[in-house]
Amino acid sequence: MITRILAVIVALGMLAGPAFGADVQAGMQYANKHCAKCHGTDGKGNGPALAVMGVTTPLVDWTDKAAMSKLSDAYITEIIEKGGKAVGKSSHMPAYTDLTPDQVANIVAYVRSLSK
Repeated sequence: MITRILAVIVALGMLAGPAFGADVQAGMQYANKHCAKCHGTDGKGNGPALAVMGVTTPLVDWTDKAAMSKLSDAYITEIIEKGGKAVGKSSHMPAYTDLTPDQVANIVAYVRSLSK
């Protein structure tokens, strides 16, 4: 009986996605260093590099709860790891292939924290 309960708890933890138990502060530090140039320091998708790159398509506002609720953690993880082109979005969004799964989970947790 206890084994089944533990198995359910572990399974639920896996379903929670990569942001479960992640470090929001570490995610914020990475995002401020690498993502803010396009996504803005406030996550509203208004970073200074957009104009320089000629990006005219609005980025998702990470502070918009309704917009963010439509995006799964798996999707956010995929776009971070594989880049925008891989998910049918802008090729301006690079793939961050050098990140560990924990680092990606931290970024996802930070992005999620902005729309709570």
